[in-house]
Amino acid sequence: MARLLSDVGFAVTPCESGNAAIAQLDAAEFDVIVLDWHMTDGTGGDVYRWLVTFRPWMVERLVFITGGHLDPVRAQAVGCPVIPKGQDSRVLLDAIAKIARSAKRPS
Repeated sequence: MARLLSDVGFAVTPCESGNAAIAQLDAAEFDVIVLDWHMTDGTGGDVYRWLVTFRPWMVERLVFITGGHLDPVRAQAVGCPVIPKGQDSRVLLDAIAKIARSAKRPS
């Protein structure tokens, strides 16, 4: 995933776990956050709840991917795009591009 996103021009900060993602989010702000719902050492849900509590303005920048059922993710991460793994990458790239455009602040 990191290579795909890098290849199309996005700067990528990969994290191997939910807790590593929280550490990155605590240290910096990101235009778009792509999270796997089922991560080790802290899930996508854990990261979502942390953002709601500590960085609520960044919640609208989230995109979730999951290999599981979509409805439970959508029920917990209300309003966030949820994309099934194995989906055409264009669906993911379109969601990311849309969020990136809205995250850009006027100079």
